[in-house]
Amino acid sequence: MQVTFLAALVALACAVAWSGFDLTRKKLVEVIEPVPLLALLTLGQAPLFLAWASIEGWPEFTHAAYWPPALGSLALNVVANLAFIYALKLSPLSLTLPLLSLTPVFTTLLGVPLLDEVPSPRQWLGIVIVVVGAFLLNLQADEKVTVGSVLRAFVREPGSRWMMLVVFCWSIVPPLDKLAFQQASVPAHAFVLTAGMTVVMFSVLAVQGRLGDLAHVRRSPKIYAAALLASTAALGSQFIGYGLTAVAFIETVKRGVGNVLALVFGRSLFGESVGAAQVGAVVLMAVGVALILI
Repeated sequence: MQVTFLAALVALACAVAWSGFDLTRKKLVEVIEPVPLLALLTLGQAPLFLAWASIEGWPEFTHAAYWPPALGSLALNVVANLAFIYALKLSPLSLTLPLLSLTPVFTTLLGVPLLDEVPSPRQWLGIVIVVVGAFLLNLQADEKVTVGSVLRAFVREPGSRWMMLVVFCWSIVPPLDKLAFQQASVPAHAFVLTAGMTVVMFSVLAVQGRLGDLAHVRRSPKIYAAALLASTAALGSQFIGYGLTAVAFIETVKRGVGNVLALVFGRSLFGESVGAAQVGAVVLMAVGVALILI
């Protein structure tokens, strides 16, 4: 796997941008419900990607090969993003975000029946380490590490269950996006995703008679603006990174940096309890992800 200085720089920028977006979403979900929040975020993102695509030049979306992976990615992203926001709403940042390290675990395991790709012994070891870290993450600072306490800790956090749905969806999305990129540019595909999600979310709100809920974002206009900038930078740099180096490298850096910042932000900005179990779990999960992906 070749990693240039530019690819490493883009991977780091991607990781920081995603962490910033996660932080702003956590703040915004305190004042606005998940469905209108996702509608507003994608509504703000779509014009930015539209402008980028217009400058770069539009591809022709007439090739039939583009739409199946693009629409599949769109559907999974709708489910994943809603579940993600619910996870942040229900549980601490430091306990939910690191669970995204399970994404490559699902991707690797799904590759066995779907692609006939059997993990190597090193990857199996990485899978075991990540799973152990995921369960340890939810332990309270004063709890002893036993099988029973670990299982109870994972089950009692409602946000953890929502995040597992996110992990499953986002483990399937990268291969679909990569197939879509064979027919479309980065900003064009990003525009299709964000515009499509906007249409879906506004339709849901209209059917439910909840369009008025969108006005709640006025309570945090600066955080909303910061979220739009962070999200556009995160998604754009991620897709650019996919074209510069292996997806595995981008995802490893993104998860590793994101896990550390989740603990830092959770502790410093939200007063969340971060004990030795959480720190150890994040380290374990970072090592496990590296074993699986690199």
